[in-house]
Amino acid sequence: AFETFTDSPVVNGATYFYRIVTFTPSFDYSRGVATDATPTTPVPGGIAWSFSLAKPSLPPSAPPALPPIPVTTVTDGLFFVDSFIGKSVFSVNDATGSPLWQPATSPQAMARTAMNWAPVSGTSLAMSRVVAGDSPGRVTAIDAIAGQPAWSVTVPGVENIVATPVTQLLEFSDGTFNATHGSDLVYIASANLSSRSNAIVALRLTDDPTNPVGKPAGSVAWQFTGSANSPLDRVIGVPFIDYALNRLYVTSLAGPNGTQSSLWVFSTIDGSVVANFALGPVSSSVGIGFTFDTLAPETLYVANDTGQLYALSVEPLALKWTGAANLGSPVVSFVWQDFNT
Repeated sequence: AFETFTDSPVVNGATYFYRIVTFTPSFDYSRGVATDATPTTPVPGGIAWSFSLAKPSLPPSAPPALPPIPVTTVTDGLFFVDSFIGKSVFSVNDATGSPLWQPATSPQAMARTAMNWAPVSGTSLAMSRVVAGDSPGRVTAIDAIAGQPAWSVTVPGVENIVATPVTQLLEFSDGTFNATHGSDLVYIASANLSSRSNAIVALRLTDDPTNPVGKPAGSVAWQFTGSANSPLDRVIGVPFIDYALNRLYVTSLAGPNGTQSSLWVFSTIDGSVVANFALGPVSSSVGIGFTFDTLAPETLYVANDTGQLYALSVEPLALKWTGAANLGSPVVSFVWQDFNT
């Protein structure tokens, strides 16, 4: 049976009438169903398509809708979470708005992060996952091709996740990372109520082929948890992976007095702290300045919640300068370097 039909050529503005019927091998036809369609010329800047979840209006207390993550791959999909109850993951064709698969119901509670899409290394895009975290601290990975949950775990010490997960892929990592880890890693940052004991966790995206029983998909590869000597406040901004140096750059809030470390640099090999800096509370993500020849990160830009801007060198890790004037308002996104000036 055909699920779609494309009529061509057609004239914009003309109405075309169709009838959909079923028939037997002896060509006995049903009455069928009639429909019509009128093609139009797309208006530049106009709406190309729309997709509705058919949900009731959100209550005023509901969290804001989560942005979709566009992916142009073999799936050609936009992945997003139902912002009403946060338990269904949707995927629609980015060209037509038609569903790629039926909504995948996950065991999550209210999902608070956007979806992270990651192709599974070594599969030539035949396998990929979309990953999200939720308010009780559960992390769920959905098969991006089939639309079914691949795994779902609750990480000890993680009570809430609002920062979008990020994934380090084996195929783009160096020999040191590949020699240590046998699978792609998903990095999760917690936003617990505690201002001291939040966690940064590396989860395996798929089974580690060197030890699939001992290192299954969703298991912890390494974990850092803040302590009295090294307190870590809530993480709101999206972490950034430095493939050249096997580092994870993470911003955080800065404790009740605003004096705790709020820029953290972790080794993606073992989760050890490479460096940390007290830059005031930071809800935004790290901004990155690249070198043109290698595209390796060269400068880190951090703007905190009081509007102060900082620039740090990547190698060696050190403060380069502090903005001469306060920006006047909190920065909640990230700083982007203008490469043309």
